[in-house]
Amino acid sequence: MTTLKYSSGLELPLTPKEARFYDFMGVPPPRQAPERILQRLMAFRNERKLHRRTCDFTGKEMLSAYPLQILTRRGGAGSAVYGGGER
Repeated sequence: MTTLKYSSGLELPLTPKEARFYDFMGVPPPRQAPERILQRLMAFRNERKLHRRTCDFTGKEMLSAYPLQILTRRGGAGSAVYGGGER
């Protein structure tokens, strides 16, 4: 088992299963630590415009940063990809 060394100094093991996945997808292993990737993604959240929708799991009403049309078009919650059926 090899280890991935990130620029932050963090070292995480790379399992053979993960290595096969990266080879199958044709992409290199990540160069940034998972926490840093999440930090970058969260920096671009849209909190100025929130959309009301119903949670597919609990059925409760919630606020989402993304409208339902985008979630279903891209294979998110409620789409046929995840077994939610057509909307």
